[in-house]
Amino acid sequence: MITNAHATIKGIIFDRDNTLLYFDQAKIASLQQKFNEFVPDLDFYGLMAYWDKRDGKLPTTIAEEKAFWHDFWLVEVPAKFNLDPKQTEKLLDLEPFYYSVYTPFPETIEVLEKLASKGLKLAILTNFELPNVAASLSESGIDPQLFDSELLFNKTMTGFAKPDPRAYQFVLEKMQLPASEVLFIDDEPENVAAAQELGMASYLLVRGDAAINTKSLKTINSLLKIIEKI
Repeated sequence: MITNAHATIKGIIFDRDNTLLYFDQAKIASLQQKFNEFVPDLDFYGLMAYWDKRDGKLPTTIAEEKAFWHDFWLVEVPAKFNLDPKQTEKLLDLEPFYYSVYTPFPETIEVLEKLASKGLKLAILTNFELPNVAASLSESGIDPQLFDSELLFNKTMTGFAKPDPRAYQFVLEKMQLPASEVLFIDDEPENVAAAQELGMASYLLVRGDAAINTKSLKTINSLLKIIEKI
């Protein structure tokens, strides 16, 4: 059993992107093809570049996402790319398109199922812009019920992005666990260091031969290593 300063671990907070799931390039290519069929005049990679730099309002709840996408495709995108809203209206059929581009790492489902079977509280804290984390899990083949339905968070839901300590504290409060009883897993050193500062047992996930400054952080090279430590 993992212990942290003599406290037994009762919960685990995972990052999502590049920890549990990755952006699948084949799925992205398939999505691009659909975009091209629906709206030939909309440059797919131009849209992605716009999204990356976008600083407009984002939804803070799952319920807000539907209205967000409606306005994004019918108002914001036509204005930005000089398109007729009747063209971009077709993209509502892909709403929300980002769900479809994730694939779990090979060990992800096995690890989550084993951890859930042990009665651990499992949570996600991602810096992604949109809040429907459950849908991204489901679309990638992961049962969201492996997690507590109230413990799936993105940065707009907490109001803060990692490594801001308030993001972690928000999740700990929802888990109703002290930091000493929670394990944190992420692929970004600064996020792991911040969790460690708050008193969580924390591991930096480094897959393959990635050259990352670990800053004296504890590292693992696979989620399967978590099973070995419990």
